[in-house]
Amino acid sequence: MAAYDQYKNLGLFGTYYNTLPIDQSVINHGPCLSEEHVSLLSAPILMDCLSEFKKVSGLDINSAKSNVFTAGVFGPDLDALLNLLNFPSGNLPVRYLGVPLAAQKLNNVHYAPLYDRIAAYINKWTANSLTYAGRLLLIKSVLQGVECFLLQIFPLPKIVVKRIYRLCRTFLWGKKRPPISWHKICMPSDEGGLGIRNVYAWNKALLSKNLWNFHLKTDSLWVKWVHAFYLKRQSIWDWNPKKDDSTLLKRINDVKNELLRKFGNQNAVIANLLAFSNHKGLISSKIYDIFRDHGEKNFWKAAVWKSFIPPKYSFCAWMAFNDRLATINNLTYTDINPMCKLCSQQLESAPHLFFTCPITNLLWNRIKAWLKIHRSMSTLASAIKWIRKDKADPILKKARAVAFCCSIYHIWKARNAHVFDGDPFSYEAVFKKIQFHVYQVIYSIFPPDSGFVRMDQLGFLHLGRDIALGMSTGLVYILASNKSNIRKHLTAPHLTVSSMRTFNTCNNV
Repeated sequence: MAAYDQYKNLGLFGTYYNTLPIDQSVINHGPCLSEEHVSLLSAPILMDCLSEFKKVSGLDINSAKSNVFTAGVFGPDLDALLNLLNFPSGNLPVRYLGVPLAAQKLNNVHYAPLYDRIAAYINKWTANSLTYAGRLLLIKSVLQGVECFLLQIFPLPKIVVKRIYRLCRTFLWGKKRPPISWHKICMPSDEGGLGIRNVYAWNKALLSKNLWNFHLKTDSLWVKWVHAFYLKRQSIWDWNPKKDDSTLLKRINDVKNELLRKFGNQNAVIANLLAFSNHKGLISSKIYDIFRDHGEKNFWKAAVWKSFIPPKYSFCAWMAFNDRLATINNLTYTDINPMCKLCSQQLESAPHLFFTCPITNLLWNRIKAWLKIHRSMSTLASAIKWIRKDKADPILKKARAVAFCCSIYHIWKARNAHVFDGDPFSYEAVFKKIQFHVYQVIYSIFPPDSGFVRMDQLGFLHLGRDIALGMSTGLVYILASNKSNIRKHLTAPHLTVSSMRTFNTCNNV
């Protein structure tokens, strides 16, 4: 205790002032001073606090980099306040910690830094150098992370949201006409979309966290201020904003009314929000499901969007299932011969191109014989249903799932090369490419020395079997991710000279 008194006398714990007892009438009825006098009285208190902070920490305020921002203070009162603070006056709106601050409602101009920031991220990448799957990943991880910061604080106007959509849509599809609506893209993958968040719904979900904090009366200075200045002892569920109230609070009230319409009454809303919360507050992803539009569940999501299938194959399969690949039947606005460019026997459509076309049917027969598929698959839907019910060996089951999406991708790529570049369509060459990429995925999941694979388990897993263009089946595919495994098998007696030559050539790539 003596040490505490010594440090206290040295001023290490700040300066202590003798205070009068609290006047309860001031708390109950408010101060008797006008707002202008209160501002003038609080100014020297603020400067004393800053001076005390300087004494304790040694950090001083740089007057050249400091400003005083006021709202609703003019004329002599503003001059008196500036004389007391001895700082230059600043003009609103201003950006603080990346957030625009203003005394009035923000307009479209104030959100220009948000557009510029998203555009800056986009300009760092050349869209033509990325696959559609790569652009999608960048939109979901980076661009939506930029806007999420503001969505937690401000209700974004519709014109701002539309401009953000335009930037993201142009980055994803380029300058061409988008084949799928943005509304569809914002659906979850199990409802036929790509899982990009709907900004309107996400904004409501994040603002509902403020609504929940008002209900719980959390220990936050801002929440306490809102209760004291706006709610005034009312429950947030009974309060209605006035014409001149904050735009943010008006939008939070709109979120409240929408929740009341969805669940019926206040108790039902509270019960549902409580179920979607934890010790940290509301879980935004669950609240988002309340506000977003819902579509029909699809049966093919589980077979297309798998972690071990390369995203570019999944994206192409997604386009095929939504019938949005640029087959001739989807290009009715152009004057093009509608017959299939491979067989010239029927009208070109996705079902015909991938299954009923005699040329691609030969390719599917090779794939089915290779992967031991004995079922007849005539449509994309029937193929997916069979793959979902497949109870084969885990390695073979994964190989079939990869081969299905990989086949759609390579058939479409070879078709475009035939149409636009005049390259001949060779189903044998396409088959070897499909084999090549299936081996790559399987060997990355089940390395030969991992203990999960028997070298005689499947015919297509033999390291010494040469496939496309004389390349060894396993060696080339595990080349990038598992070179050590290749070196371990280089002394195996079943490896050919061509296999070792292939490894030495590709190892330098």
